[in-house]
Amino acid sequence: MSELEDPYRAMSAVSLYRRSLGNFLDTTRIVQRRFAVRPARYPEIPWLVWVSAWLLLAIAIGLTLD
Repeated sequence: MSELEDPYRAMSAVSLYRRSLGNFLDTTRIVQRRFAVRPARYPEIPWLVWVSAWLLLAIAIGLTLD
């Protein structure tokens, strides 16, 4: 395949930038619309539960790696 047939090599830096920017803006619009329709809700989990879970996970990983 020559350089002229390869669509990625033939694309200029400006068109690549525009395409990347367009993809990024589309993604941000989707995320903004999703949060506008249904905001995320997170459960209230006490800190002691989080600390215990992280400690148990760290101990399990430590035992697994040793």
